[in-house]
Amino acid sequence: EGAIEVPATFRAKVARWCGGTDASSEAWKQVQCQRIVSVHNRWTYESCTFNALRSSRPVVGGAGGKATPDEVARACEGPGLCDFCEVERLTAVEPFGRVRGRHCMTAGNAFKSAGLHGLLIWTRHAPHQLTAEEVSDAFQTADSWFERALAWDQKKGRGRAKHEVMFWNCFHSAGASQIHPHMQMQLFEGPVAYEGLLRDQSARYRQQHQDDDLCQLMVRVHG
Repeated sequence: EGAIEVPATFRAKVARWCGGTDASSEAWKQVQCQRIVSVHNRWTYESCTFNALRSSRPVVGGAGGKATPDEVARACEGPGLCDFCEVERLTAVEPFGRVRGRHCMTAGNAFKSAGLHGLLIWTRHAPHQLTAEEVSDAFQTADSWFERALAWDQKKGRGRAKHEVMFWNCFHSAGASQIHPHMQMQLFEGPVAYEGLLRDQSARYRQQHQDDDLCQLMVRVHG
């Protein structure tokens, strides 16, 4: 299960996404405690997650057709057009609060695909204009999110989350539901997809090659 808090300023919008009319309908309360089912195949290393509420997830679009990245970003930028341009008003909050970086801030994913599933949202709206400093700050902030989420799970959760997943979809063609740049951070109780495969490969490699670490070798090869 995944829990989030929905600020009063965000409830009417969430209620409409969930089939209600406004905050008074209380449809927004559906997202406060979500049931997520994760299935991991131990033989093929495929993973799937299911959450019925994900079908209510909004998709915010920019300019269509052959628009340039600048045009796509400008078409959905600013208050009234982009929720992520108003992070503290129009995003959910996780039980352990927000983590703030120099150029970004975290939020709870309103439609989760993991029990602990956060968003890291940059201040800058156009994803293709992010600087190296902004990207570096985001990874540091994500590390802080994982530390805080793990600590919260040990004290108030199930105490079994330990496998980290982080991904970043940029623009709709890569699967992003929002143009405004954001990364996804998740914690699972067991290895997910490629992590499970890599762990198995590493164990077999270590047995055959005098305890060499496959992951460290791959880093050196590509370094």
